[in-house]
Amino acid sequence: KDAVNPKALKKQMLHDQEMVAEALLSLARVRFDKHDTDNAKSMLDKALNLSADGSQCMARILHLRGIIHSVEGDNNSANTDIEQAYKFAVSSDLDINERLSIMMSLAELLQAEGKSDEAAHLYDDIIDQCRNLENPSDEILATALMSASLIHLSNGDIEKSNNEITEAIPLYEALYENEPDKILPNVLSAKYIK
Repeated sequence: KDAVNPKALKKQMLHDQEMVAEALLSLARVRFDKHDTDNAKSMLDKALNLSADGSQCMARILHLRGIIHSVEGDNNSANTDIEQAYKFAVSSDLDINERLSIMMSLAELLQAEGKSDEAAHLYDDIIDQCRNLENPSDEILATALMSASLIHLSNGDIEKSNNEITEAIPLYEALYENEPDKILPNVLSAKYIK
């Protein structure tokens, strides 16, 4: 008879739990997309209990739960989850575009809380990181540019804002080339303000 290796068995069990956590995360995204935040949060809480501490999966779970908290107006919980998600994303070497997405969420929360200077610094960091990537997410870059431009415009830095809008518009146009009705209204407004 083959001897049971407890370490291998535990490793397999942890792997299986992580897979279930990923599946629950996917289901939670579906529930959230259907505006069923209660079930989405319930699934995410279950997924957190199964996910390995500090893992990439945990970073994704906390990010989505933070977004849900933000949508519900609970910015304190949103900040806590998203900051923790970013910490885990960095420590677990999560894909750079996913890390940038988490940074975007954090910047948006800071901006919503009126912490414009902190948000602007974070947007600038996101923009710089995107520009240094070989294959950046155009959606993240375009959104960061537009968000930063609005902050810079409100701070009176019209030239910087104009440059960011000018760079963002072609990105949005390329992203939504086949779906022009999905271009965000602020992009269209920015196009005509310029």
